[in-house]
Amino acid sequence: MKRIYLVIATAISMVPVFMSCEKDAISTTDDTMKNSLTEKKWRIAERLKEYYVNGILNPNQPYSGNIVLTTEADNVYTFTSNNQVELNQGTLWEPNTTTQILNGTWQFTQLNNIKYLRIIGSQLALNPLSPTPYNDFEILQLNSNTMQLMLKIEFTIGDGVTIPFQTITQKEFITYL
Repeated sequence: MKRIYLVIATAISMVPVFMSCEKDAISTTDDTMKNSLTEKKWRIAERLKEYYVNGILNPNQPYSGNIVLTTEADNVYTFTSNNQVELNQGTLWEPNTTTQILNGTWQFTQLNNIKYLRIIGSQLALNPLSPTPYNDFEILQLNSNTMQLMLKIEFTIGDGVTIPFQTITQKEFITYL
């Protein structure tokens, strides 16, 4: 019986020791993704587009296929840990179109278990006149070496009377190194 009391007393005396230990910080997916995003400067390596009409891929150029990198070939994207993004348009920049350095903010968002990189700011959005100028890029891959994003734009054309309604979907896949 003394042995049982000794075991119980020892176990009770150890509880504060175990309870006072702090757990190590656990890195979340967002933390890992944020570190990967902000560790380096990114350049576009490849752009590919797909064009769908009513869900059917049109594989013909110029609708689908590789997009030739022209003035964006030397663009450098820098994402900071305080959620700022800078786009330096490099030496191939066209001076009469915009300023060489464009700025905005970024954040991760999620919808239906799909992670997105949201780029916010009128200088960087596809529709700068929108009341909320931003683009959501689906994150297909993000690690310390490669970032692959997909931008999806969907709209309907036609009037339903003389021209049948058609759903147009354009997907652009962008690989950064």
